[in-house]
Amino acid sequence: LRKDLILRAFPSLIRYITHFVFFRRFVSYSRVAVMKTLVSLITFILLQFFAFQLHAADYTQSGVAVMYHRFGEDDYPTTNIRMEQLQAHIQELKSGKYNVMRLEDMIKNLQAGKALPDRSVAITIDDAFSSVYEKGWPAFREAGLPVTLFVSSGPIDEGQADYVSWAELKQMVD
Repeated sequence: LRKDLILRAFPSLIRYITHFVFFRRFVSYSRVAVMKTLVSLITFILLQFFAFQLHAADYTQSGVAVMYHRFGEDDYPTTNIRMEQLQAHIQELKSGKYNVMRLEDMIKNLQAGKALPDRSVAITIDDAFSSVYEKGWPAFREAGLPVTLFVSSGPIDEGQADYVSWAELKQMVD
């Protein structure tokens, strides 16, 4: 985006500056042309300033959340992860390259302005489908990785078969 804006503003800026410096014909341009030139110049300078600020950002104030929905359910390929894939993810997360932490801890540290360790990752699961209790949660628990589960309480209250029960949720917390 920055490059695109600079490339659009740059030719007219160079043209007007060239005319002003070398040909002293700047006064022959209309007021609108002069204002456009000034706006282009100011935009160019501001883009350079903000680009520098973004480049100098403190990346210790960021983390990554990896989100899952369903585990080992071939009927839902867009929201499902195969168990072989999950095992590969878990192996990578436990490789020592990442600092896997609870989402709550990540948020508290960020809100307090504390630096997060490099490569901080939080694992989240949405909706509390039954495969979470049957397949996903046991794999994460066995690996010792903390997980944050976001629960859709309506389907659980209704006792829908595709979702965990309140008793199963309680087991996952205990």
